[in-house]
Amino acid sequence: LPISQLNNTNLFSQYGLGSSMENRFCGPQSIAVDSLTGSVYITDSFNHRIKKYTANGEYQEKYGGIGGSTGIGTLLNYFIFPKQVTVDSTGKLFVADFGNQRIVSKDRESNQFYLEVGSSNLGMPWGVAVDRNGLIYVSDWQDGKIKVFQDGNRIREWGGIGSAEGELNCPSELKIGQYNRQDIIAVADTKNNRIQIFTLTGELVSSIGMPTQNPLENYETEYSQGKLLLPYSMSFDRNGNLFVMDTSHKCMRIFTVNGQWLGSYGYMSSSEGNFFSPMGCDFDEQNNLWVVDGVLQRALKFEVVNQ
Repeated sequence: LPISQLNNTNLFSQYGLGSSMENRFCGPQSIAVDSLTGSVYITDSFNHRIKKYTANGEYQEKYGGIGGSTGIGTLLNYFIFPKQVTVDSTGKLFVADFGNQRIVSKDRESNQFYLEVGSSNLGMPWGVAVDRNGLIYVSDWQDGKIKVFQDGNRIREWGGIGSAEGELNCPSELKIGQYNRQDIIAVADTKNNRIQIFTLTGELVSSIGMPTQNPLENYETEYSQGKLLLPYSMSFDRNGNLFVMDTSHKCMRIFTVNGQWLGSYGYMSSSEGNFFSPMGCDFDEQNNLWVVDGVLQRALKFEVVNQ
């Protein structure tokens, strides 16, 4: 890599058949790190639960799972196919509860979840992010929009299904970062095979990647050129570069915010440090990158060494 070297320090080595056992995952899709405590939260999506680990990878507890009034979780504290998790600066955990069409949260020291945004405002919420003012940003697969909420009320939105600049097709994870001392939000525009970056009011800043008509026909060429194929997540490192989970190319890509491709890491393999389906990712305070692999059913921790 011309800018960064990633040294694999595999943290969770469990993978294989999906399972509901405490030390196993089934379809992990998102990961978030509490910046103060180092605690790690993972959406064990097909088990309808969130799992919490210490910074050293020791299992602590779970939220949700099989239960609730209808069997898999319509009551608060239960989930149906939870997607992105994120932790704000106070340690509050937010969950995009995809199947229940809602965003829920819990405080760091509590086990009780509360409703933040309900189904009257959301169709298929996948991504969730929270800015420094407490505004909640949600990506909605149903209408391809980014929706912004304050105290449960929608205050603005942008996007809409399409492939033109500013339009979205299955927007997935969201991450807030900075560019030119301005807060920005990156959107994994999954089915358009790109990352779009906006101001927090929805003005387009840049676009990384581009919609492709027949991406599988040009798989090897686009892989070698640093193009994206169904990216589901990305995260800003401490230098402001964007690490993108290029899910269907089975690797991670590194870009500047302006879209300059800096390098790639990993390939299709079950060996340490490689991927079958890199999904969610997040940086901790030490600039370590955490990644969950939805097919290999495992989480990995990488040390990012800037040269």
